[in-house]
Amino acid sequence: SASAYALAMAPLAYRGLSVPVTYDLLEELPRTSASVVGTELLKQHFPAGDMAPITVLAERSDADFDSRQGMKQIAGLTKLLYDLRGVESVRSLSEPLGDKPGALRLAKLAVLRHPRTKSLYLAQSEKLAGQVTRFDVITHYDPFSIEAADLLDRIDRRLDKLTQDEASVWHGTNFVYAGTTAGVRDLKAVTLSDQWLIERLVVIAVLAVLIVILRRPLICVYLIVTVLFSYLVTIGATELVFSSISQPYTGLDWKVPIFLFVILTAVGEDYNIYLVTRVLGEQRRHGLVEGLRVAVVRTGGIITSCGVIMSGTFISMMFGSLRGILELGFALSLGVLLDTLVVRTVLVPAFLALVYRWREAVPEPALEPPRDGEWAGGG
Repeated sequence: SASAYALAMAPLAYRGLSVPVTYDLLEELPRTSASVVGTELLKQHFPAGDMAPITVLAERSDADFDSRQGMKQIAGLTKLLYDLRGVESVRSLSEPLGDKPGALRLAKLAVLRHPRTKSLYLAQSEKLAGQVTRFDVITHYDPFSIEAADLLDRIDRRLDKLTQDEASVWHGTNFVYAGTTAGVRDLKAVTLSDQWLIERLVVIAVLAVLIVILRRPLICVYLIVTVLFSYLVTIGATELVFSSISQPYTGLDWKVPIFLFVILTAVGEDYNIYLVTRVLGEQRRHGLVEGLRVAVVRTGGIITSCGVIMSGTFISMMFGSLRGILELGFALSLGVLLDTLVVRTVLVPAFLALVYRWREAVPEPALEPPRDGEWAGGG
């Protein structure tokens, strides 16, 4: 029955509510790719964050970082960053070699006096000379990882407190960030914001079109719910499969959820409109329940054929090398088949049958006969 199908798929839909995603470009590549092999080798012998440090730029218009007092301020901030959990080392004007803050050795003294050090960690342009300094934060984490992004968030919050503290020497300083981790964090923020907006606009637009075409608000809302349920089941199943077969695995490619949602919604509602408009047409000739049965029989072959052809087309994406494309191909194939063989074949007809049987079971309200003295025209 329809309820059995829905209950069987409910755990996958629940899993689909919170699917982890990754922004790691290297995870998309085959494990034998030169860049992947080189990165893994680097991680074995050096801190993972050494290949792409988090760069912190500090800018203040009234600063003089190219002075003894400025050097003292830079040394203090270097120690603050170094003491944060997850930081391996910090390179700055006061610690150009990334040594533990305060440690002294001859090599460090030689580097401090080298003109190249100032050119790396102090702005050299005439307009910003002495006003901008740089810190390179090397972390324990992969630059693409969630842990690295979380560390950057902690750095951001800590430095923001300094800029707001009127007693701090860094009050009013503008801190900005660069590097791989900063880019991944911004990409994540923009993606989540865009996905939130796109998903809501798609649902609103499709619901409006359904209401205009079908003029059955309750049925239109249910059709939207079936598509959302189909999406959650599909993304949950996809995450379950790839978390089992992919190593290492930190999440689905970040593009999969948003592309899958838009495409599945478009395809699913296309099938919905075709089925329901046919149902309404057949009901004019055969009645409510019988019209539904005739419409399902006459549209089933067409919808199934279209779904199988489209699913087979998406399966071709699974023969590529990029994991993100493989994940999307699997999800689209599964989603279209689920939409074709379960949602359109079982869930939608079952709901329509319940609605129509309820309407047939509810008797039309009888008109009460007028009481004495209440005949039309009577006094």
